[in-house]
Amino acid sequence: MTGGWEMLIWIALIGVVFYFVLIRPQQKRTADQKSLLSSMQPGTRVLLSSGIIGTIHAMGDTQVVVELAPGTDVTVLKQVIVKTMKPEDEEFEYADAPAAAEPADETGNAALWQPADVPDSVFESGPGLGGDQDPSGNASTH
Repeated sequence: MTGGWEMLIWIALIGVVFYFVLIRPQQKRTADQKSLLSSMQPGTRVLLSSGIIGTIHAMGDTQVVVELAPGTDVTVLKQVIVKTMKPEDEEFEYADAPAAAEPADETGNAALWQPADVPDSVFESGPGLGGDQDPSGNASTH
């Protein structure tokens, strides 16, 4: 009957391995997520599972309102928050309002961001898909 005891030992060993490989890490992730959520408050910068970084604007029981840009808020489930962002984690400086020294165009509006490798002429064409427009708003064809 030694075969029966060996089989029980193998089943017990597989159960222990299963616990340490699958169950325990999941319990640890759940505990880490709960501590992360309890440490957050409005104003905290967070990374969402989609890769988007934003600032917590308001919190509910299961949802969070995240501000992606000034005036752009989205409501997400708390589970999609991956981590809180520290200043050293962020590659770019974040500001709530546009800088006062931002150059303005001839209409007095703040200039939009423009990639450095794209010539200015690309952004100077009128409305539409690059075609000129007459005063009635119809695109003219050459």
